Amino acid sequence: MRYSKTSSITGINKRIAQYLKANNIPPLKLAKDLKLTPSAIYVFLESPSCDVDRLWEISQKMEYNFFEELATEMNIPNPPNEKIASLENELADKNKQIDQLKEVIRIMSGK
Repeated sequence: MRYSKTSSITGINKRIAQYLKANNIPPLKLAKDLKLTPSAIYVFLESPSCDVDRLWEISQKMEYNFFEELATEMNIPNPPNEKIASLENELADKNKQIDQLKEVIRIMSGK
């Protein structure tokens, strides 16, 4: 399923509330960050779903990637990072070079 910026994600509000509790962040702080009234934040946290754009804003304010948490639960792997893949290939090449140099040293030392 694809989500647009205004799609709704069900059940995430409970996770947000759990995150706040686990990190000792009062819901009123989130209310202030989101420019919501105190009653509105409690209604929000009890509601069954959250718009993607609101979740994006909360993720930024809380400095926590709720999208990654959802992807993990949905068993959606992170897309491969090109830089990491490049470094892994470079590391494999360097390890081959090290093995070759070890073999040359072994041969030259007569062992």
